[in-house]
Amino acid sequence: MTYIVTESCIKCKLMDCVVVCPVDCFYEGENVRVIHPDECTDCGDCEAAARFAF
Repeated sequence: MTYIVTESCIKCKLMDCVVVCPVDCFYEGENVRVIHPDECTDCGDCEAAARFAF
């Protein structure tokens, strides 16, 4: 299952989860970054690096 961005990530400007993504599947939305489900490989690197739980 692809990782999703949760409410705790809204307006978060930290990039810790984005920089560790091996497939660069994060995209900037209006108030939140989104993860493209077709590109996410479900590796878990973003979850481990995120300051807030997914």
